[in-house]
This record gives sequence, structure tokens and C-alpha cells, in this order.
Amino acid sequence: MKKLENKNQMVINVSQEELLYILRTLGAPAIPGIDPQIFLDITEKEIAVAVGVAGRALIARGFINLNDKGEQIVTEAPLALIGTCALPRFSVLAEETTADTAQGIFWHGTNSLIIEHNIPMRGIHKFRALSTEVDLTDQILNSIQLPTKKPLSLPEGKIKKDHFEKGKSLIRNEGDKKQAIIEFITGGLKEKAATQLADIIDSAISTVTMGFLRHDRENNQGEVTGGIVVTAPKGSILVIPTTNGTAGVLAIQPLDPGSWKQWVAENIQNIQELEE
Repeated sequence: MKKLENKNQMVINVSQEELLYILRTLGAPAIPGIDPQIFLDITEKEIAVAVGVAGRALIARGFINLNDKGEQIVTEAPLALIGTCALPRFSVLAEETTADTAQGIFWHGTNSLIIEHNIPMRGIHKFRALSTEVDLTDQILNSIQLPTKKPLSLPEGKIKKDHFEKGKSLIRNEGDKKQAIIEFITGGLKEKAATQLADIIDSAISTVTMGFLRHDRENNQGEVTGGIVVTAPKGSILVIPTTNGTAGVLAIQPLDPGSWKQWVAENIQNIQELEE
């Protein structure tokens, strides 16, 4: 794909139906981070009607042209922006949930282009091109809620994933913090750490789930890392899989703006170490 002039100024918005139409025209199954079954709740006939309308709208907008043979050709801007998201070399997926909102923002890149993709309103997808010279770490930290408190006194610890998930569910779905603490202790935490973890989850004002993906499409493989940041009035914690090969065990550690930025930067560096 050739490099585009003023690519960092390029922005397009498309409806969900238009996005599906372009993906089908490109022969791409989906975009990482977006459920490929976005039309699962409607019939194939309804999909055909919606996509047909979207196709005519894309032609009118100049996003699709017809060649001399009547074949549909995706034009340069949507090809670069949506095509990069559909077939990236690396991706960063971030989903932030608060008491009132849930939003996702995604970054997909190749050696020549990085695209920021979000959904500003239901059914509308926004794609914005960034220069590969941009500091992606700063872009990410500016786009999602940053922990602003000093590090908690919470000691680092490890807990079995199933016990963490069960304890979190007890707090959020049943309001049973006492039983959640028992679950955390059973999973491997000491009582003080288990109590502090329960307090943080119970008073959380933001939960950010991060995924860092490095795609190897030649071999149909990929590498995935990531974690969850839970922010409460007293501070933030990072929950990540352990790196010592112990399956099903999570590491929990206190987080401040400095360590948060360092963790994001290290993961970005890993997925951007691409072969030319």
C-alpha cells in the first residue's frame, strides 16, 4: 500500500452497514476488537437489504467507484483506513467501563500507517489516520482514564484466576464483599491484600481492559498480552497474567501514572518490533 499525503489528517465516518459492505468488498472477515457477528440478530434477507442501501450510499459518497467492467473498487481513503484495521500487523484494544458508560477505542497499524478506530455513537464507526512517527503510548494514555493517585500500599500478590473472577462477581453482582474476601484468600492472597482488593473493586470508578496483539498472518498466528486496570478513589491496581508460565494465575500490583505509562510503553514496544 502506498503512503498517502496528509495521512495524519485523514478521517472518515461510516455506518455499521457501510463498514460491513466495505469489509465484504475487501474480502476481509472482520476488524480486531469488533464482534464479527454484528448482524447476528437479523436475518440474511435483512442484511442484504441493509448492505444494498449502504453500497449505494458509499458510491454516492465517493468511497466506492465502479470500473469499466462494472466492478466495485474501494477508493484510497477507506482502503487505507479500514483496510489497515482489517489486516493490521499489530493492534491495541482498550475498553473502559465506568458506572455510566462503556466505550472502546482501538489502534491498528502496519509499518506505514496507524489507524485509530472508535465508535462515537451507536452504529457509527470513526477511523482516523495517525503518522507512524506518533507516540502511540501518549495517544493511548490521552484517550483513556489515567490513574492519578499515588501508589497504594497494597502489596503485590498472586491469585488464581477463577477465584479472582468469582470474587469480583460476588462484589459486583451480589454485593457480598465478605464472601469475596474469603474467595480471594482461597485463591492465594493474604487477608490484608484480599481485603484491600475487595475494597478497590467495590469502590471502582473505572475499569480498563487492555489487549496488545501482534499479528502473524503469514502463519495464521499471533501474540497477545494485556491486563486490567481498576481505578478507585484510593488508587489503581493492575491485574495481569503471570509471566512465569503458571497457567491460570494472575499478578496484582499497585499502579500509579509512572508505572502505568511504563507498562503500556513496554507492550507497545513489543508489538511494534516488526520485520520490514
